[in-house]
Amino acid sequence: MRAYRELTMMIQTMRSGKSSLDKSTEHLMCIYDRIARKGNRGNL
Repeated sequence: MRAYRELTMMIQTMRSGKSSLDKSTEHLMCIYDRIARKGNRGNL
């Protein structure tokens, strides 16, 4: 659970600097976030 929160914080921090992110990176973060949420619902 703590790792998930850290990951979420990291993603939000990266999104707040959105101007430096290109579309492919944003797409990757979206996928990564979805995987993290799925893992959080599972066995974390």
